[in-house]
Amino acid sequence: FGAEKVLTLDAAITEVLSHNPDIQVARSRTEAAKARIPQAKSLEDPMVGVRFYNVPINTINVREGMDIDYMVQQKIPFPGKRYTRGTAARHEAHSIQEMSQGKVADVLIDLKQTYYMLYRLDRSLEINQETQKIFRQFLGSEETRYATGKVSAEAPLKAQVELSKLENEALLLEQERITHRSHLKALLSRESHEEIQLPSEIRWPRLTIGLDEVMAIAKEGRPELKTLDAMEKEKRARLTAARQGLIPDLSLGFEYVQRPQQQDAWTGQAMINLP
Repeated sequence: FGAEKVLTLDAAITEVLSHNPDIQVARSRTEAAKARIPQAKSLEDPMVGVRFYNVPINTINVREGMDIDYMVQQKIPFPGKRYTRGTAARHEAHSIQEMSQGKVADVLIDLKQTYYMLYRLDRSLEINQETQKIFRQFLGSEETRYATGKVSAEAPLKAQVELSKLENEALLLEQERITHRSHLKALLSRESHEEIQLPSEIRWPRLTIGLDEVMAIAKEGRPELKTLDAMEKEKRARLTAARQGLIPDLSLGFEYVQRPQQQDAWTGQAMINLP
């Protein structure tokens, strides 16, 4: 394999962040939730229309009717309702964002575990193969010594047993390696026929902080905790919005009346709902 085909952990992380479908879905959910925030706190769509009043049944000429009404109407919610809806949508978006971050973190943890496991299996297989070579040489030597009567038949038999154990171990390691390699390809969204070559040596991460600091960081930064906090705030905002639903809203309307046979006129209206 060429050096350009060796997959480093940093390159694997970059690739999975760009191509993993679970991460792409999580990001899309976050963007969709953020897009709903301005919609939640905006006014309802205004209503516009036209009405042809008392048009004779024997014609489709609307100009022969009594009048033509042009209407526009807008519902104006009670002050504070739009803000509350926007707050609820913002907290919902925050909770979805944190859940998405948690999903990204889970995928990256899965990637790193699989990567290091595959590296360990590669090295274990190399050690196994080297050990098999040594035992084959040892077996050949013991068989020669047995042929010359220097050792009993037990000596080459023991060497053969140990060699068989190593061969069986190699088969199990290879099967496990195939499983982890397939999982790594799935995480990277690569084709099943593509080969993946890891470096022969990697630098293992070192933990430079204590357990108490790790626990503090986990409590402060875990997406699950932030998700619960955002969900709690969202529920409170929606409870406030539900209570505000008992407050009436105002609806304003305007009509321009065009009368072919008389002077044009206009009509205004103001209404409130009764929850």
